[in-house]
Amino acid sequence: MESTLADRVINCTGPEGSLSGADHPLIRDLLAQGRVRGDSHELGLDVNRTGRVRNTGGEAQDCLFAVGPLTKGEAWEIVAVPDIRRQVWDLARYLGNAHWVGGEGL
Repeated sequence: MESTLADRVINCTGPEGSLSGADHPLIRDLLAQGRVRGDSHELGLDVNRTGRVRNTGGEAQDCLFAVGPLTKGEAWEIVAVPDIRRQVWDLARYLGNAHWVGGEGL
């Protein structure tokens, strides 16, 4: 099996819904490592309100985030571009340590 060392990984493959039986190698590997778990509604990943992914112990991780349809269990209506854009904007502000920057025009 091939390994890749990366500072950031972005999965843009779209919604998969329930993680049981997920066929994406990244999701399968994160599940096997215990780094992610499915949300209680089986709609995607278990995340907190800021998008931090919870591990199998339920702890929100400092270095693993999710946005978009995989966060449906927490965000519910998160399939439209304006909703995803707001989620990505908030995460970018957090990662850039620019919490004070407003979201005018979003």
